Amino acid sequence: MTIISPSIVRFSKPLIECQNITNKLGCKSVHLDVCPKNSFTCFFHLEEINELDMQGFQSNITMHLFYSHSKLPNLSLFLRNQDYAILHVYPTTSSKEIESFLDISEYSGYKYGLSIDLRSKLTAIEKYIPKLNSLFIMGIPIGTCRMKLDNISIPRLKQAKQFINLINPLCRLGLDGGVNKKTFPRIVRIADEVVIGSLLTDKSNLSDQWIKLKSAVKKRLKQGD
Repeated sequence: MTIISPSIVRFSKPLIECQNITNKLGCKSVHLDVCPKNSFTCFFHLEEINELDMQGFQSNITMHLFYSHSKLPNLSLFLRNQDYAILHVYPTTSSKEIESFLDISEYSGYKYGLSIDLRSKLTAIEKYIPKLNSLFIMGIPIGTCRMKLDNISIPRLKQAKQFINLINPLCRLGLDGGVNKKTFPRIVRIADEVVIGSLLTDKSNLSDQWIKLKSAVKKRLKQGD
């Protein structure tokens, strides 16, 4: 079953309130964008996370890290065994940074993976797929919302799925961004995890919309291609 993972920055609320909302919805997974303070203003910062008991999340957490690996703190302080740390791979991210992140994560206790920037080549991370628990494809530029799904994202998602099926079938494939009413049914047929924002948060009744989205996933998967 495809996992629907709300991007909790899109609630535009303090982290503790996002925690309460997603717990009430009964989410299995949430997507948490984290960056340095001098970076994206719409994302959370580690200083905020320090102030919150992450154990309070009833869902799994996917922490999407917009950092250079050398500046990352000890993520074991925040993440549990069932949680994911995802390093964002920019065009400027070096192989050394990726390999160092993966080496440290391997013995951390939490799960780990990579997210490929729209400007980065998928081939840049192909050799790391055997090690990954999760791989995300970006659907829109980072730091944006309510944008149309980039034209390269679906082909790239399909290509990544082929890589994963051949190399590491246990790796979870996700799409982050560009998910709307039109693209949602198509994406849930390809991805194992779909990160949603405004498709959920723009609705006045979150509970009703959450139920509708879960039902839509079940219906789409029964229909087939």
